[in-house]
Amino acid sequence: MSAAQAEFDKALHSTEAVLAAPGGALGRSLTLGGVSTIARLVLNVLNTTKIINQDALITAVTDRPPGTGLMTVCNHTSMFDDPGVLSLVMPWEWLWLEPKLQHVRWSLCAREVCFKNELLR
Repeated sequence: MSAAQAEFDKALHSTEAVLAAPGGALGRSLTLGGVSTIARLVLNVLNTTKIINQDALITAVTDRPPGTGLMTVCNHTSMFDDPGVLSLVMPWEWLWLEPKLQHVRWSLCAREVCFKNELLR
């Protein structure tokens, strides 16, 4: 087992290490807000984007009983699909206020992409 694999396995079994946001709630808000700002610039300024049935997703996120999961699916034609596209679909203030509102959805990530180095980790 490689050192990177051992470190990944250790982090996977340590709930605190996996769930703790660097910089706490402020760091989490700045990260999500920054990523969503860049995504919105790319999708709205450098491209033309049309969202259909956005209200259905917003309703599914906000009107479900507490503790009820919500699954969304992307076709992943690029690495930008998630979180980039979903940053555009979700209301912008949700991403800046995520620790308070807790409306942001999370997804799985490919280890070779998201855990490539300490900065990405």
